[in-house]
Formats: sequence, structure tokens, C-alpha cells
Amino acid sequence: MSEELEMLDEYEPVVVDLDGEQFEVIETIEFEGKMYAALTPYTEEDELDGDVEFIILEVIDDPDSEQCTLKTVDDEELYTKIGDEFMKVFTEEFDEE
Repeated sequence: MSEELEMLDEYEPVVVDLDGEQFEVIETIEFEGKMYAALTPYTEEDELDGDVEFIILEVIDDPDSEQCTLKTVDDEELYTKIGDEFMKVFTEEFDEE
């Protein structure tokens, strides 16, 4: 088995519960000194065929514990800029495959 296939077999999604709904963290980036996560609704099946819609939340680390808090990005202009950065990352990853 190739290393790539072994990595796929070992993939464990990062799933978070937001108000009773489960979301999968599909990517994180640092933008203007802050960390952000792109999340999509979680399903156990691989349904990422085509356009994937995602939400962006700011990741705030809690220095007193190993947990973090996810916060909405209320500034529409900032949200758009971060979304553009995520799209660049997704495009680069897709081009590498």
C-alpha cells in the first residue's frame, strides 16, 4: 500500500459541535496575525463532489487549557478577505493532486 493510501486510511476528521449541529474543520489558516478555521457540515460519507460551502470562524486559543473557542467573524469585509485566502489554499491543494 502506498504512503498516500495509508494516510487516507488514518485520516480522522476534526468534528466540532456548534449549537447541536456537527461541522468538520476542513482547513485552518493564519491571516493578519489571527487563526481562522473553515468548517463544513459534517457527514460520515465523503460528499465533497463539486462546490463546497463553508463557514469561517476565528480560532481563539485558551492559554489556561488545551481547548480553543470558535468566534464568528462579524466584519463582512474581513470575512470576504479571509474567504479569498481560503480559496487560494484550496486551489493550491487541488492543483497539487
